[in-house]
Amino acid sequence: MSIRFALVALAVALVAGSAGAADAVKRVSGSAVNGNITKMSATDVTIEKPGGAAETIPVSDIEEIVFDKEPGTLRAVRNNAADGNFDAALATLEKVKTDTISRPELLDDIQFYRVLCEARLALAGSGDLQKAGGAAFNYVSAHPSSFHFLQANELLGDLFAATGKYTEARQYYGVLEKSTFPEYKARGLIAQGRVYVRDGKFDEALKAFDGVLAMGNQKGALNDSQRYSATLGKALCLAETGKVDDGIKQIEEVIKLANVEDAQLMGEAYVTLGKALLKKGNKKEALLAFLHVDVLFFSNASAHAESLKALVALWNELGKPERATLAAQTLQSRYSGGR
Repeated sequence: MSIRFALVALAVALVAGSAGAADAVKRVSGSAVNGNITKMSATDVTIEKPGGAAETIPVSDIEEIVFDKEPGTLRAVRNNAADGNFDAALATLEKVKTDTISRPELLDDIQFYRVLCEARLALAGSGDLQKAGGAAFNYVSAHPSSFHFLQANELLGDLFAATGKYTEARQYYGVLEKSTFPEYKARGLIAQGRVYVRDGKFDEALKAFDGVLAMGNQKGALNDSQRYSATLGKALCLAETGKVDDGIKQIEEVIKLANVEDAQLMGEAYVTLGKALLKKGNKKEALLAFLHVDVLFFSNASAHAESLKALVALWNELGKPERATLAAQTLQSRYSGGR
């Protein structure tokens, strides 16, 4: 468990305890609202605070909910999942006894984290994509009023995309696009754009990425990562449709401006740069771009697997079969051949 999440959990517990409240809703901003949850939907959660005043919190501002009388181990599950330690989270979930739990919202939360962890492991090459997809589909179908509903649709879209079912993936990403929350709308459009790219439909992809960038005119609509991700997607479309230099220029600008500690974004940026350089025929420069991911940003599992796959081909083409073998071994051991 990271120090940050340990402190968050402690703060929520202390505030909840001091107020005598049953439930605690942890906001994305860091504050906690304590009381008794009286209503939950796919868009918001209503909590009655001590004294009787009710507050409705949009799901876009909810980081987690700590429920009254929940199993103590559930905190560790959430913290491990937030840190990307999905194996540890699943192992801890096995210790959570659900047969004595009757509260639907709490059972929903437990089931969501199981679906989340199994899906993330499968997407990283350490699980069964079909099984994870079935579990995610069942969750989405059975929990339309969960505050995890939008996240679950995005997860299901990711699983469909990973198995090449692009139409189905866009359907579930479309749920986010239709959301009233700008950040979820942007996530849905970016995800759809990426699927269009994988499907070779670059005009449709450009439309999706431009749709995200147009939202930048709305106050607070986008964070830097979303704007940069949309820019990277657009840049790849430019490279794929003959405007390679324009695309590379945009990618390099993102790399220059982005937070180097954002491994997810930086991994995506260097993979995109590598692809664009390959379109230009610069194999050695492309290899260096993919190596950035392998050496520095490997915590982005999707980008790392894609980079390793590219490195296998490039090392062989550049007369370094021993390096190609090492990359292939890493790809196989970590990502089951890079699906």
